[in-house]
Amino acid sequence: MKKISIVFIVLLSFLITININGADEKASKERKNGTVVSADGKVQLIEYTPEQTANLEKLNKDIQFFHDKLNEQIPYIVAEKLAKNGKYERDMDAYLEHNPAKKTQYVVNEYFVLTLADKKVSEIKLIERKANVVANRELETVVRTISNKVNDKPSDGVVLNINVETSGGQFLQGNPADVYTSNNDKPVILPTFLSAGLKEKQTYSMTNIVDPADRIWLVKMYKKTVEKIVRDIDRVIERRTKRKEIYTKKMLKNLGN
Repeated sequence: MKKISIVFIVLLSFLITININGADEKASKERKNGTVVSADGKVQLIEYTPEQTANLEKLNKDIQFFHDKLNEQIPYIVAEKLAKNGKYERDMDAYLEHNPAKKTQYVVNEYFVLTLADKKVSEIKLIERKANVVANRELETVVRTISNKVNDKPSDGVVLNINVETSGGQFLQGNPADVYTSNNDKPVILPTFLSAGLKEKQTYSMTNIVDPADRIWLVKMYKKTVEKIVRDIDRVIERRTKRKEIYTKKMLKNLGN
């Protein structure tokens, strides 16, 4: 009886292994069958599964919600004359990032640019610059820009650009620059950099990413980006409004004395 049970377990394990391997092979074949090279040599995009399509539709709804919130905020930005030449730019964050294992240190700063048209947002960009600031090393800066031209289907225009820039020289000591953060509007002293040249450039969009899962990941990143910008502008409006309230109360008290 014990031998029969052992044989049964071994046989069951073998069948499960065959089933799993078969499923993986089938999925691999389906992926290969879905990868088609056109006459111009470009790889055609793999279509979304029904589940992925549903996820993308939900993401589009969420993004549209934040786009609408931005358009509600823009009249305030325009009325307060915070936009210049049809653009509203703002530094969001600046900090030092350490990596003890690699003995590296980076300056990271983020800022966004909203392009306006008829008191509405027509284009959104979030730029992140990350540069090593270790002395006696060639300066290398990675500039990541995620952008979107606002349209009826929010996910269609999402683009991620990644540029790697190098100075060809060492990091400059001294000459600090003021970078204003969204936390308290006080300057954070960061070092300036040598002028950089383009070393590498990559562009990813909804039209050149083959794997649908990666396209959805890009849309998710953009959703986080636009949500972050909305929250940041909310804080700007709240702080400016409170400052005006405090100033008004102070003036009224002075009039009463």
